[in-house]
Amino acid sequence: MLCELSVKEGDIFNTEFLTKLKRVTHKFRYHDETYPLLVDSITLQKAKYITVRAGGEVHIDSLVWPRIPTTANGLKILKERILGSPMYNGTLVSSDGKAALIIAQFKPTVDYRKLSVFLAQLKREENDGITSIHFTGRPVLLAAIYSYWPKIFLIFAITFGFVAILLFIFLRCLLGVIVPLVVTVLSTIWGIGFAGYIHLNFDPLMIVLPFLVAVRCVSSSVQKCARYVEEEAITHRKDIAAQRTIQSMLMPCLSAVSTDAAGFAVMMLSDIPFLQNISIILTCWILNLIFLSGIVAPLMAYYLPAPSFSSQSTAPIHAVNEEPWLKFNRSLAAFSIKPAGGKLVIWSVVALAALFGGEAIKISTGEITPGTSILKPDSTYNLDFKEITRRFDHIGPDTFILFFEGKPGAIQDPKFLHYIESFEFYMLEEMPDVCGGYKSLTGIVRQLNTVFHEGDPAWGLIPDQRKATEDLILLYRQKQPPGGFDCFADRLFQYGNTVLFFKNHTDATITRIKEKMRNFFAKDSPKIKGLGEFKPAGGVIGIHAAINDSLEKDHIRIDITILVAIFLICALCFRSFLISTFVVIPLIVANIIGFGLMSLMGLSLTIDTIPIAAVGIGIGVDFSIYLHSRYKEEYIECKDLERSLINGATSVGRAVLFIALVMIIPLSIWGLLAEIRFQAQMGLFYSLILLVNLFFALTFQPAVVTIFGKYMKKRLVK
Repeated sequence: MLCELSVKEGDIFNTEFLTKLKRVTHKFRYHDETYPLLVDSITLQKAKYITVRAGGEVHIDSLVWPRIPTTANGLKILKERILGSPMYNGTLVSSDGKAALIIAQFKPTVDYRKLSVFLAQLKREENDGITSIHFTGRPVLLAAIYSYWPKIFLIFAITFGFVAILLFIFLRCLLGVIVPLVVTVLSTIWGIGFAGYIHLNFDPLMIVLPFLVAVRCVSSSVQKCARYVEEEAITHRKDIAAQRTIQSMLMPCLSAVSTDAAGFAVMMLSDIPFLQNISIILTCWILNLIFLSGIVAPLMAYYLPAPSFSSQSTAPIHAVNEEPWLKFNRSLAAFSIKPAGGKLVIWSVVALAALFGGEAIKISTGEITPGTSILKPDSTYNLDFKEITRRFDHIGPDTFILFFEGKPGAIQDPKFLHYIESFEFYMLEEMPDVCGGYKSLTGIVRQLNTVFHEGDPAWGLIPDQRKATEDLILLYRQKQPPGGFDCFADRLFQYGNTVLFFKNHTDATITRIKEKMRNFFAKDSPKIKGLGEFKPAGGVIGIHAAINDSLEKDHIRIDITILVAIFLICALCFRSFLISTFVVIPLIVANIIGFGLMSLMGLSLTIDTIPIAAVGIGIGVDFSIYLHSRYKEEYIECKDLERSLINGATSVGRAVLFIALVMIIPLSIWGLLAEIRFQAQMGLFYSLILLVNLFFALTFQPAVVTIFGKYMKKRLVK
């Protein structure tokens, strides 16, 4: 994490500012969730200056610690020491002398809610007419996301309020509101309870997925309630209505829930533990709908007042035929089963696939914008990111660590120092626009060597003699506080590193870094004979590079596996590869449209968007599953294919249309109200995908069933 403290007028070299910088530094250093030895600032004891005194004595002392200069001369000398040293100019202090930086590393167990409060308090205290404070880094980003939790819960309340209203409008009875909401609450308790039982946590960004599962619980229960209301209106027997609902809807429910679960479960194929955890939680959560929605919902409806006795209740199906949305469904089905209409629908599907396919192939892996695309461009985090990267020339919020493992004493060898020096200079020369600087022993050794030669810049190099480098390193080390040298090497000088600072971790930057590294290692082997070997160990850049490599493989593998799983589940449930093909083809097209939309929305494939995209593949597949199930029931009864399609549209099709609205409207509200840009985009993304799948279900399915009529008749009577 980087914290910038800057002045609005003058420079930082005054007692008042330095006192404030020291106070803020101590707040980070002694924070319960930071590593004290990894906090860096010019006010700490380990921030040293090197000079030579009369008689040739080399003097190493702290810049500010333990007391801040109070005289004009003392402040002037401090300014010269800092701005005249490459160790601090452009790194811990800006080149214009108007800002200072505090570097801190938080523990993995940090409580981001408390961190959010801590950072907000610092903002309130330090942002005044004299100074301003800015933060950037992954912990700051997560803390910012956690700060939106109250607004997120407010959006939950608003959206489910709309859901309750829509449920009553559709079913016009008490059970139509109570049963779906109770099933959703029970399913959520079971799902989140299971996650807590196995000690798995949600990433705050992934709150869209639990919200989607909750909405999916509502939609699944609505199907059962609609069928129960229909059966009860016909028979006026609640027990028979519940029995028929379970008998007719359990198998479609099993198919629909299984396909949703497959979308979550396939993420287990990823090599990334975070995606595996999400997969386990959501798979187990959605599977409980087989029992809660398929069995408990009709039984719960049995114990509630009969809808046929309610005022303004949902009447038998023949009495609701005048509803506008029912006319709309019937008209769509009638249009789609005509030869001209069917061809138009099929060609529309092909055209959409072609239109969005060209955009889908452009989608990239990894971040595509500096800062973060998760939050809005004008968010405090992104504005602070721009301020810090603009102000400091030789540092950046994203690090890359080149790690060395060798025999004891290898770190003191000139061969090691020359190698990392050449690597550092190579990266700076090849990527000057994004590579800010580095932190290693090379700068210290060069500066000490210069001082030992009366400040002659010509001696600002690394000696070739091992004895000379050993003496210089040991001289610097003995002046460090306990643990202050650990960031450069271990006690045996066996392990070392160089840390390079980059301005961002976008996919373009990471790709360039990997390319430059390959070129460098092709020319200079990472193995130093007799000493050890260099390894690209990580840092923010290294971690994101590994994630991007994994996502590139996972993306195609997960998508294909989800589609295959859905195909096999539908084939098993319907005992027909043909029907399964009809269900999967729209999903493939919707998947293409989804990735095209992601590209148009400025999204890329990241560890945050991959789960969203994977789930999006199977979202809405239940629309087609319930329609085909009803087609089969109607055809067995009337033995007329076209009539069964029309009847399906006027029964299940009505429920499908409403269920889509129950999901689309809340997700659209989420997209409009969410403060976090990523969550808003995902809400709109899912809304559009559901709309596409609704269109395919109400038009493509009757069209292809009609076209393959003679084959479908055999499948429908099985």
